[in-house]
Amino acid sequence: FFPESWLWQTFSVDKSLTEVFHLPDSITTWEIQAVSMSPAKGVCVSEPFKITVFQEFHISLRLPYSVKQFEQIELRPVLYNYQPDPLSVSVYLEPAEGICSPATIGPARKRKVEMPGNSAISVPFVLVPMGASDIPITIVAVGEWGIGDKISKKLRVEKEGAISIEEYTIPLDSKDERTRSVKISGELPSNAIPDGDFKMSVRLTGSVPADTLQSSLDPDGISSLLRVPRGCAEQTMVLMAPAVYAMHYLDKTEQWLQLKPESKEVALANLRTGYTTILTYRKT
Repeated sequence: FFPESWLWQTFSVDKSLTEVFHLPDSITTWEIQAVSMSPAKGVCVSEPFKITVFQEFHISLRLPYSVKQFEQIELRPVLYNYQPDPLSVSVYLEPAEGICSPATIGPARKRKVEMPGNSAISVPFVLVPMGASDIPITIVAVGEWGIGDKISKKLRVEKEGAISIEEYTIPLDSKDERTRSVKISGELPSNAIPDGDFKMSVRLTGSVPADTLQSSLDPDGISSLLRVPRGCAEQTMVLMAPAVYAMHYLDKTEQWLQLKPESKEVALANLRTGYTTILTYRKT
């Protein structure tokens, strides 16, 4: 249980007030801040008060961002003993569906660790994730006099192999015929991973120029296409030409509605700026 914020409560205070709260089971530093309102002094915000939650013995576990299915990995949880006295603890990895590890079977699965005072020791565990999903990894340490700790995190497991994307372009020129049929093969490649994720999609565009202009006029390309022409007369005309062609196409196809409402006004203003710039280079 690790909330980012908690203790959102309201109290009525007459001179002073004492309350008792239980801190969440997390090793961290909390900042507690109070906001008060009164008829005499209005709103008052206190300085943050820091409370450090500490445990003399605890486990720290860092997992990789993701691993591949059937990939052998080694986890190294770190045991921290901040007590001045030595400590003897038994550490083990809890069995979980989806992992294969010699550390979860047999009588020797519990590892005895002797820790000196004020020390930290890492304990290696080798495992192989068998399923492609989020697998819980739980490490438990039990020591003397009731001392112990337990930590659990999710290990992200992805399917083996790499993503492969194949694209095919098929021209559909009907040649004055009313219909034309094209067969698209849906066969998977021979090196495809069994039980993998596969997806097929078909996109149809009216013409090659339309597709080119549409990709140029998407939200990522519109700013560069309709920018303000700058530079000498030649540079200004080079920047103005694509905008003129695009605006002519948008007018003929009535596709201005697919862009932002102010796009046409901005484009016209940029053309006026570019035209004015060109006129400054005219010889009298």
